[in-house]
Parts: sequence; structure tokens; C-alpha cells
Amino acid sequence: MIKRRDVHRLWSATLPAPTRTVRLEAPGSFAPLGGISGGDLGAQAGDRILVPAGRYSHLDLYGLHGRPDAWISFEAADLDDPPVIDARETIRNGIDIQQCSFVALFGFRIVGAVDGRNPDSSGVAVFRGSKAVRVWSCDVRNFPGGGINCFYTSATDWEGTRLPAGGWDGVDVAFNHISGCCRRSAYNTSGISFFGAEHLEGAEMPEAFGYRALHNTIEDCECDVPYSIGGFDFVTDGNGISVDCLARRNSLTPALPSYRKLGRVVGNLVQRNGGRGLHVLDSGNLEHEGNVYIGNLRTLSPAFEGAAEVEVSASVDEADVSGVVHRNNVVIPRLGRLDIAGPGQTTHDLMAPG
Repeated sequence: MIKRRDVHRLWSATLPAPTRTVRLEAPGSFAPLGGISGGDLGAQAGDRILVPAGRYSHLDLYGLHGRPDAWISFEAADLDDPPVIDARETIRNGIDIQQCSFVALFGFRIVGAVDGRNPDSSGVAVFRGSKAVRVWSCDVRNFPGGGINCFYTSATDWEGTRLPAGGWDGVDVAFNHISGCCRRSAYNTSGISFFGAEHLEGAEMPEAFGYRALHNTIEDCECDVPYSIGGFDFVTDGNGISVDCLARRNSLTPALPSYRKLGRVVGNLVQRNGGRGLHVLDSGNLEHEGNVYIGNLRTLSPAFEGAAEVEVSASVDEADVSGVVHRNNVVIPRLGRLDIAGPGQTTHDLMAPG
């Protein structure tokens, strides 16, 4: 396992040097309920904000805008004693990133409650027109919905304010540990999910990808929602990683054109999840390389009849799933399960019996 300090050195090398470093006070100083609001802090482009150890109810980032040469980062002040976002008593996601650009997170522990009041809450949610976002080296556990969830949402009213619709573009999810999520939601049910991307101006990442899942560990995510026709059967449940409906419109994203920016799923360890290790549904242009999948597909459900550990599929004819390339992956399926299924170019992958 790569040490967090080594990851932080890589992190520092990939972001522009901060123009200002701000160290927050101990927890309990932030409203509401000990949470942190990036807007209340007056965060500016180029700020590096160090968050001390302690427990916070949430981290809310709305309308924060860095620049390609001046990101806004929120980082653990002590890499050996990370701040804990404890969302067990709230109905919120652990960390919300909405209407933000060039914003980065490093080193948080984010804890939910499987039996919490909101069955759809996620550890980290990136949505509502957010672009150029990095989530690195976080420990996300026990959320009833997704672990790190990138999605599109419609316009809504929140505490008297009209919030716009929007998805995301340019998201980097790397070196995180995600476990014990997905139990109660039939929608936000993957360890890492990429759904509802849109082409947002100025979202180009330096590494020239639209989204990336890099060197994450995703384990023990499983959906317990019972199977029902028109219910559990039409979603992707308890998967390690989902790349979902980026190449076509669907009922939840009827206005979005096909998203064809490059996706990269590289170097992840995905094990003991209820659904597929990787499900690429109605999406294409993906580099899938150097991952390890061990013993997924644990949920006994008609939803997974004939499913594979790694599966690329199209549910409609107009979905363009071309450009999926598998390289140097290791797949150790459970007995009787398939390893890799669906269209895609495969080179040098290793399949081993469960």
C-alpha cells in the first residue's frame, strides 16, 4: 500500500503552488452543527486550507472557483490524524461539491451510517455544474448510498434559494479507500460512480481526461434493496465502479448530449462487492488498465444473472460504447462467474478461476 505521505508528495507536485495557506481552528467553531462551509470561510483562488483533526458534521463546498493556475484545496492538517466528517446524524452527504471549479480534497475520513435517515446519502457528492475537481486519499465508509458519487441533478429549491441543474466535468478520484457503502439506496449504489457528465467550458484537466479513478481500494459495498420489477432490476447495484450512461440520454438526463471525453480506470483494487467490479453501461472511450478484481458479484439477485466481474454493455442501439480498451487487468471471479464480458479491445489481461 502506498503511504499517505508519498501520495501527498505526488499531490503537491500535481497542483500549482498555493498563494495563501489558511489553518482552520479546532472543530466546533463552524455553523451549522460543527460543519464547515467553504463559502463562509471566504476561500479564494490559490488558497490551501488546512483542516485540523476533530469531528465535523459535513463539508459544504458551493460556488467556490479556483483557476487552472490557482486551485482551492482543503487538506488534512495532520496526515497521521485526519479530520473526520461524521455524517451519521445528518441527512446530508458527507461532502457536497456543487457549482465549484478547480477545487481539491485530500486526506479526510468520511463516515456515514448505514441505517441513517437518508438512504441515498453519499460520502462525497460532485454535481450541479462542478468541474475540475480532485478527491484524493480519503477514507469513505458506511454510507447507505454511494461512496464517491459524480452525478447530474435537476434544479431545486433549498432553504429559499433556487439551485440550478447540472452535472460535472473533469473529476479525478485517486488513492481513496471506500468500504461498506451502498446498502440502502437503489440509485447511488456504487463505490465510485460517474453518471450525468456534461461538457463544461474550461474543465480540461492537465492529464487530458474527463474523469479518472486511480489507485483506489473499493471493498464490501453491497446493496440490500430487495429485487422488484421496475425497481432493483433497472439500476446498477453495489458495483465497485460504475461508468453509467455517458454516451446517451436517459430519463434522468434527457438534455445532456453524449459525453465522449476520455475516461481512465487505472490501478484500482476492487474486491468483495455485491455487484460487478466494473460496470460500463452505455458509455465508451475508456482506458481500463492495471486493475485487480477479486470475488465480486456476491449479491444473489436476478439483476445479476449472467453478469461478469467486468462488464461493458449497451441497453439501447444509439449508445456508443466504442473505444473501451482493457489492458493488464487481473480478474479473480467467484466460482461460476464470468470475468470480462461485452465489447472492448483486450490485451494482456489475466483471468484466474475463483
